[in-house]
Amino acid sequence: MALASEESIKARMRANRGEIVRSIQVARDGNPYAAEPSAERRVARLQTKANVSQREAEVIDTTIRTMAAAVTAAPDGAELSRARPAAAAPRGAEKVWGDTVDFVSVSFLEKGARIARAVGRVSYQNQTRLGTGFLIGNGLFLTNHHVIPSADFSRQLVIDFDYELDLVGNRRSVTRFRFDPTVFVTDPDGQDGLDFTIIGVGDRFQGTLPLETFGWSGLSAASDKHMLGEFANIVQHPNGRYKEVVLRENRLVGRFDNALHYVADTEPGASGSPVFNSEWRVIALHHWGTAWREVFGEDGMPARVQGASQPLAPCVLQIA
Repeated sequence: MALASEESIKARMRANRGEIVRSIQVARDGNPYAAEPSAERRVARLQTKANVSQREAEVIDTTIRTMAAAVTAAPDGAELSRARPAAAAPRGAEKVWGDTVDFVSVSFLEKGARIARAVGRVSYQNQTRLGTGFLIGNGLFLTNHHVIPSADFSRQLVIDFDYELDLVGNRRSVTRFRFDPTVFVTDPDGQDGLDFTIIGVGDRFQGTLPLETFGWSGLSAASDKHMLGEFANIVQHPNGRYKEVVLRENRLVGRFDNALHYVADTEPGASGSPVFNSEWRVIALHHWGTAWREVFGEDGMPARVQGASQPLAPCVLQIA
């Protein structure tokens, strides 16, 4: 990526530093959803995420705000007994560990596997790896501008679907498609750019499966898709490897204009990966990450996620 673009990203991170650091702090305090500054968004998200009524979501929101106020009011260094909603309380020998309740429907696995099929590796026709992207409609593919910067450049490339291992660790049969640059919309990755390219999918280059086999992930402007403090899931081809997924421990820590900031494991080659919420709805397009040491707290020391030292990965397409 061009240096000018990288500097603009870091400038955005610096401008969003207060929110990022606060999100990390409230997560450490055991109340991660307090990171979300909008109570309206939090209530809407809780309704969707937990499948509860508005009234029930408002009760949960009251608990979140009460806990946050108690932590704020406590003297520095004070140990607080952090009460949780009754539904999350330990019962007998059973326990809920950590700062979130991690139960999800078993359909999470099946739906995730289906959605992941729409994610493909962008590579040169000689199989040299380049990036990641995903289908957003029948015959439409979304990735970063810095992966496919021009229609002419796309003529050298293909999409590799099913570039992954099966249930017993064997390589699946890959189906590869050319691009159709007669459909091409892009935005550069400069100061105010979103760093995306939407491009048509062309004819099959290799393999046997039709494009419809791989499905697609729709984009939505709904406001109940994410809130700060919750986790996201990223399906990617890191370093051009077989398709991998980073689940759960990817905290959303900042929302800045048209960007989300989150902590997650990503590597070169993940550019263009879809970022999903817990219902496998697309919330962002991943495009860049930096070492965690570049994010500093108010004391000038590197900010850390509890128990980890991870890259901070700002994405510059917030679809929300």
